[in-house]
Amino acid sequence: MKKQCKALYRTGTVLLALVTALGCVSCGSGKPTDINTASQSEETTLPADPEESEPKADQYMTVDFSKRDGAPLVKKFGMFDSGLVGITRTAKDLDKIDGLRAESLRVELGMGRGDMIFDDLITGDIGDMKYKWDDIDRFTELLNSKNVRPYLSYGYCPYPMQGTSKDCRSQPSDLDALSEALEMIAVHFRENGISVGYHEIWNEPDCGDMFYTGSWEDYCKLYEYGVKGIRAGNPDAVVGGPSTAWIFDPDSRYREFLSYVKKNDLPLDFFSMHHYGTTVELEKKLATLRGNISSQGDRFLTTSIHINELNTIASPAWNYGGPCDSYEMGAEVFRMIEFLVDQNDVEVVSWAQFLESGVDALGVVNAQGHKKAAYNAFAIYGRMPADRCEVKEKSRGVSGMASSDGHRASLVVWNNIKREQSLDLELSSLPFDSGTVTVYRIDRRYSGYGTSKGENLTPAETIEYSGGSFDWSGNIAKNGVVYIEINDGSAADNIAPSAPGDAVVIRREHYYSSRGTSNYAYFDEHTWTARLGSGSEGDSDSVVGVVAEGLPDILKVSFDIEGEPAANGKNSLLGMRVEFETLSGYKNAVLFHGGIYDGTRDDALPWGSGEPAGNAVEVELSSFEIRLSDYAPDDWNGRVLIVFEMNDCGEGVSAVISVK
Repeated sequence: MKKQCKALYRTGTVLLALVTALGCVSCGSGKPTDINTASQSEETTLPADPEESEPKADQYMTVDFSKRDGAPLVKKFGMFDSGLVGITRTAKDLDKIDGLRAESLRVELGMGRGDMIFDDLITGDIGDMKYKWDDIDRFTELLNSKNVRPYLSYGYCPYPMQGTSKDCRSQPSDLDALSEALEMIAVHFRENGISVGYHEIWNEPDCGDMFYTGSWEDYCKLYEYGVKGIRAGNPDAVVGGPSTAWIFDPDSRYREFLSYVKKNDLPLDFFSMHHYGTTVELEKKLATLRGNISSQGDRFLTTSIHINELNTIASPAWNYGGPCDSYEMGAEVFRMIEFLVDQNDVEVVSWAQFLESGVDALGVVNAQGHKKAAYNAFAIYGRMPADRCEVKEKSRGVSGMASSDGHRASLVVWNNIKREQSLDLELSSLPFDSGTVTVYRIDRRYSGYGTSKGENLTPAETIEYSGGSFDWSGNIAKNGVVYIEINDGSAADNIAPSAPGDAVVIRREHYYSSRGTSNYAYFDEHTWTARLGSGSEGDSDSVVGVVAEGLPDILKVSFDIEGEPAANGKNSLLGMRVEFETLSGYKNAVLFHGGIYDGTRDDALPWGSGEPAGNAVEVELSSFEIRLSDYAPDDWNGRVLIVFEMNDCGEGVSAVISVK
């Protein structure tokens, strides 16, 4: 390993010795055993322990389920699997992903590396490359069957391009051949109806020579040829990089990458980064990245941030029987989730890992297929409705998040003090008058492999309630979790997949005029629900779009609005725009609004026609229908761009938009 990587990583001596000894020097024929993809300098710590400054006291928390508050609990959290996890193991344990409602599953393809999952995807010679489709087809089809997006990281160097070095970390000897190969892969997926969510070029090219021996300039060129190949095979593909391990040496390299992309007019749908450690250090990284992005002007307003390897535990604490295997990981997961739901430009998060790879304890499911406490933390989050409710904390000893819909209300609380505490909860204005309260725990007894109550989420209490409010008192373990779920008995699930007709999402579009602020815009393709909010940014532009086909002729749309939207300028808008794709581009843009609209507005967006809508229709936003055939041009090809927009409507406004 290079000196810069050693200096900037506080890794354990065992891991360093292993990486240094193996080095992945002969990746084409050897079988290196360690493929840990990041080791960060932060040490995992809990929030400051108030035990020394405060006497032991009961903790109190109140929740008002009638008030929508803060960024929604959208299911942007997915999983990551090392390329060491084989296809047989994936197939065996993939059913467990159902309980997580994972947005995506990222995997390193491991091309050209003999011990990884798709090492022989590309074989043969430069002039006569061969493709082995069986395993990757099985993998992507398994994920598609679970409504999980495959997230493919295209590394390492395929066998035909390793040249005389036979080193999977090397720069491909023929970048034109790499571009051709990735084009063939993209064409294969597209022609066979296999949905791939994200395409990423390489893995951690900035981590010394652990995964890549080329220079940073080499990587920029590698990215260019890679994304051009993928987009040639599928113009709709969502592409990105640089999959950074985030080594600040030199600290200019990420800005240089963005400058290269801008100069060469390359697509960059997402900037991908990794983080192992605390939220404090992650916040610093995000601030640095946002500064790098803003240095390029408006060029990357549509580029999302992906944190596609993430864990709160940094090396060397990945050992078996250590923090990753502890029930206390449940609280760690929720601390990180609470931070990330407020990051409005972070579109995708991939937890490291879903399945243990066999070299460390990273993984929410262990090598024998058992669920750990971290698994159940994500399972709890997956059960929580998306629309967040007001939580008032009366002390800093506990933290919590609450949410509700018409059939379920939920509150998760975690202990920030390193001792057991008593806890009183007041839950008011529940969305239904009576129901069943179920209390779950993550602690030494409940909800994790090795606990006395077993690895599954098991109710600790079940209580019937009536009257629209509920109080609960009990203890919460040191660094433990208590989850309270109230159901009305209907068994309805407002976060279950539900799309209009046979709609197929081609891609989502994002727009970030203000990064890292309290406004937000998300689209959930599984429920076909958009969520917009201004937060404290009264003049913000909260916009999200979706390209889709297979829609029914009539769309039933409803806006559930909270706050007082107002027209504060000529570009103020709360509405939904529809454009129709043709062979000659997008046409017939029509804007549906509820009265906040000025015909002189000139706030165009960088998708579709790129022009202001030529047709504006005022509707009752609470419920209206759109007959697509009334607006479509004669040469419409069946694809539609739908944009949901809230612009300059004042502070504290939110809208939940459902399309059926």
